[in-house]
Amino acid sequence: MQGDSIQAIALMKAVDQKYPGKVRASDIFSYPSIKEMAQYISSQSIDQDSDRLKEITDILSDLESGKIQVSEARLLLDKNNR
Repeated sequence: MQGDSIQAIALMKAVDQKYPGKVRASDIFSYPSIKEMAQYISSQSIDQDSDRLKEITDILSDLESGKIQVSEARLLLDKNNR
């Protein structure tokens, strides 16, 4: 993805619209090909999904064991979906 800084800003804006918060401006230069950028974005999504799944599993486990009430679990799950 060779180009100047104006093109990099335009690219960053387009990527951020499609994948909000997943790519920093420096990543545009760190992953210079479309293939590398796609792999990076994909890996970011997988990492975030794994983290969310663990958090949800922990909430449900705490609910099952009686550590938290249903109302608390709902709040935590709602917070987790944001």
